Amino acid sequence: MMSRDPATGQVGARRTVSPGVRSVLRRMRWNAGLWVFFAWITTIATAGADAEIGRLHDVRPEACKQCHEAIYHQWKGSMHANSTALKDPIHAAFYEQEVGDPRAEGMKHKRSGTYPICLKCHAPVAAMDRSTKLDAKESYANGVGCVTCHSFKAYKGTEGPAGKLQLGIDA
Repeated sequence: MMSRDPATGQVGARRTVSPGVRSVLRRMRWNAGLWVFFAWITTIATAGADAEIGRLHDVRPEACKQCHEAIYHQWKGSMHANSTALKDPIHAAFYEQEVGDPRAEGMKHKRSGTYPICLKCHAPVAAMDRSTKLDAKESYANGVGCVTCHSFKAYKGTEGPAGKLQLGIDA
């Protein structure tokens, strides 16, 4: 639908706006758009009953799909999306042998008696929370989701102090 210029009555007439005013209007739209986007992301992130307000790592990959549909579909079929013991049957069998039930809290690696370091790569959000109950939150079961990598401040590399290997959320 074309607009009508109230001064001339012409349909589809354009008003002349100075470049300075145009720039201010563009910035206002951009800032309003950013504000709406962050409000929308926060709403999506906290939509679940178990989500904490403002917690970036609980943002669902489906929120990213709204703008990055092709990338989302690549991720959805990838090993990153299916990296947890809840989604990959081979990983599930190995996890049960080495750790135990991926739906139980407080599990320890059977041989070392420590927190299962495999979660630092395969279920990084659960590892950040030091949880082993992978069905406790959707973000734990999502494997390596969008915000896992896109929220790192810096990459430290895979070689830690004294040459010790560091992977997943430690890298």
